Amino acid sequence: MKKTLRRVFAGALSMAMLMGMASFQSFAIAADKVHIYLVGDSTGCDYAANADTTYYYKRVGFGTAFKDYLTSDATVTNLALSGRSSKSFLEEANYQTLLKDLADDKASGTKAYLFIAFGHNDEKAGEEARFTDPTGDKDTAGSFQNSLYTNYVLKAQEQGATPVICTPTVRRTPSGNWSDSQLHITNGGDYSAAARNLANELGLLCVDNTELTKALYDTIGTDETTYLHAWTSAKSTSVDNTHLNNYGAHYVAYMMFNYIKSVSDEVAKNSEKGIVGLSQAQSTAVDLAQYIPETIAAPTKEDATTGLIVNPDYKEADTTDLTGDDLNSVLWNTNTAEGWHGSVFGDIGGEDKLFFTNEDSSVDKTKVAIDTATNTPYYNISEADGTVNIFSGSYDTEKDKFNKSVGKIGSDRDGIAFYYRAVEDTNFELSADITVNRYDFNNQVSFGAMVSDTVMVDKYEAGLMPSYVAAGPIKLAGLENAKKWGNVKADAVVNIDDVALMMQKILKPESIGADVTYDDTVADVNLDGVVDSKDVTHVSQKVLNSAYNVPAGSDKHFNVFFARDLDNNSALETLGENVDLINRPQSGDTIHVSIVKKGDQVTATYGDYSVTKKLTYSGVVYPGFFTSRAADITVSNIVFNNEVVE
Repeated sequence: MKKTLRRVFAGALSMAMLMGMASFQSFAIAADKVHIYLVGDSTGCDYAANADTTYYYKRVGFGTAFKDYLTSDATVTNLALSGRSSKSFLEEANYQTLLKDLADDKASGTKAYLFIAFGHNDEKAGEEARFTDPTGDKDTAGSFQNSLYTNYVLKAQEQGATPVICTPTVRRTPSGNWSDSQLHITNGGDYSAAARNLANELGLLCVDNTELTKALYDTIGTDETTYLHAWTSAKSTSVDNTHLNNYGAHYVAYMMFNYIKSVSDEVAKNSEKGIVGLSQAQSTAVDLAQYIPETIAAPTKEDATTGLIVNPDYKEADTTDLTGDDLNSVLWNTNTAEGWHGSVFGDIGGEDKLFFTNEDSSVDKTKVAIDTATNTPYYNISEADGTVNIFSGSYDTEKDKFNKSVGKIGSDRDGIAFYYRAVEDTNFELSADITVNRYDFNNQVSFGAMVSDTVMVDKYEAGLMPSYVAAGPIKLAGLENAKKWGNVKADAVVNIDDVALMMQKILKPESIGADVTYDDTVADVNLDGVVDSKDVTHVSQKVLNSAYNVPAGSDKHFNVFFARDLDNNSALETLGENVDLINRPQSGDTIHVSIVKKGDQVTATYGDYSVTKKLTYSGVVYPGFFTSRAADITVSNIVFNNEVVE
């Protein structure tokens, strides 16, 4: 059976199958009406018509394209939601809708299939609400397999529906060389393999989107793959390496149903040869093939329905230098007479995270948006007694955690809350003390000092990538990832107790002792389950370094300087100092920061660390203090001096 499916899959990944036209013969079975459900994340979901209004190529989930590769006998209900994991999806109304509709289908005798397509957000090891462990099996609480099995596979089967497991699509590689994280190999395991292995164990049909998309990307090359993904601006450098556009969504949907037909076709060929007997996975493919047109074609970029569609409302971001009254915000009442302004701008999570929405759904652009779940704003910039409070992300005081994250310092775009002043092209020094109130351990979270060549006044602009230098922590999720593997101490020193606890997650059963079953996903661990120096070495290297997401042998785990220089490279660039985890800021800590500009040299200082970078600015620049995503700070002892001599 495995050999047959392997041969089928290899055929499905050929150039003819990926890029051309495919025609298959199906068994002559009359198709009944069928209901096809999809659950998953942003790579598969439907996006609202008013989403991505500033994108050049909008995000489109592959589930949106399902209907274009199915016959009229099939009804598609796409319940996938952006940002959800197989764990966090359980808290959504869409999950309850799924359970109710599956029960209704069973009662009415409607045939139903559930496509399960999670993985991208299950990897968020620093976020308890979303993280699932890739290393456990279907009976291990907290594992990715267990979440898929318990919450989706069994729920579908209880209602007579047929589950289909889909591995996650790859994250695009700009270089053509694949990193583990782009293939969902992280947190000490392999999410795609976990989904694939679960399907094999249960005899379910698996649509391996990881392999399908990787093979496609390897075939067409990196330049061409940019056209499969969303662009936040008209420049290809703004490509979103995770989310698909209309063309990419249709290509993935095409490959998924093309693969299903290829399995059905193999069954038909075997039948002609007198080979009988169907596995459950093959039977599912044969049944589904009835609802796929006899001939389906790969989409083309030029096709008006399945190809590249430029957002008709797209307008280039206006990055004109702003001065004087043009800097005044309606939302943030700051000391403009002394030159200080507040603004929230960039990829900040949408206009609904910035402007207040009334009960009649009208928008009031004079009031700040409120998270109704916590009755707190998503952003704040306010002055009081010589200090400034800046925060991004709504906070739930009862649960003592951020309820919603907004904005980001991202690899390809930014969205921040910014307290700043406009400075003509001259030398200056800006310094202050930043007290950390709270923040989330997320790699897109940051706070600190920044000098930027662009500012916008309270504007959602998803494609914004200003040139800037910042002094502030970035890539903060490392220690939280490591904690998932055991009781790692706050000082990040690995000792024998830490390793023993980590090994409980690697070896089965979950207690260290006699009769321990060896799990070969981690090499060189002794089979007797006794923790010794060799185990310490190998577990530390293979588990902790994976969890920290840093090179083997490194003791540095987050960065305190970063920049984006559009003159040379639009990608986010980490600069200067990588810092020990023991120095990672804690709530209540106060850090001195400064930005000094002399000619085209910008020197950023964070605590005891400094770094200098050359940036060619012209016209007005904007030094100030910022937060992104989920961070709350108080800025005090602010000093600005524009009489610095070069």
